[in-house]
Amino acid sequence: MQAPHIFDLSSLSGSKLTYLFAMGRTYSPMTDELSYLLRRSMEKSTFDKTPRSEFLPKGKLDQLITKESILAEFDLDELCDEDEVLVAFILDKAKSLFATTASASLKAAGPNSLYKAMALFYDHGFDDSNLPIKDRSHESTEAVSTKWLQHPFACMETESGVKKIRHRLWTGSTIYNFHEAQWKFIVPKFSTSEPNHDLGEHIVPFVSKHSSGEGAFGVVWKYEIHNDHINDSSNSVGENKRSLQALI
Repeated sequence: MQAPHIFDLSSLSGSKLTYLFAMGRTYSPMTDELSYLLRRSMEKSTFDKTPRSEFLPKGKLDQLITKESILAEFDLDELCDEDEVLVAFILDKAKSLFATTASASLKAAGPNSLYKAMALFYDHGFDDSNLPIKDRSHESTEAVSTKWLQHPFACMETESGVKKIRHRLWTGSTIYNFHEAQWKFIVPKFSTSEPNHDLGEHIVPFVSKHSSGEGAFGVVWKYEIHNDHINDSSNSVGENKRSLQALI
């Protein structure tokens, strides 16, 4: 029996993670299963003023991003120590990051691209706490065709030794896909103890709206907030959290 072949991911994702390929172990391209389930589980925000409408409720994210679904997307049957570390990282700190990356259409970068992307993030300490990542390409003085090379993801790959464009996971197209997808998985929670919330570009998790009559400046709308996105520390809303309403 031949010795297993060690495939070093340092050229793609730093020096911390290496990947063990047992003899005869092959990898098929990433399936669409998770990205399909994520799309099917989206809910539509009824807030008219948000430029994006669909979002994944927090409870659905926790249901869909599990050890089993991660292994299925990575196409892994047996785990080495490095695999265990990466899976634990995703479950503990990077569920939204994993879902966003799975939705960024990385398959064109080659088989096992999702694994390589998450290994790259792990090696650079990039997790859910770093989201949303801002698009600052407009601040660059580079030509439009190469502005994406200044993006943090492209810089991670450059620091990891990836030079040729055709070997890169992160290009102008996949970076754009990531920026658009991230908002669906980082929807804010509303706290019953805080009267004001700065939402910025976030998708607002309102699931229905009704006219609440006329106000001094026109029609007052009453919105219902998705129950996964209510932080009710005082339990003042009770079990039916979805009934919490916002007047706008």
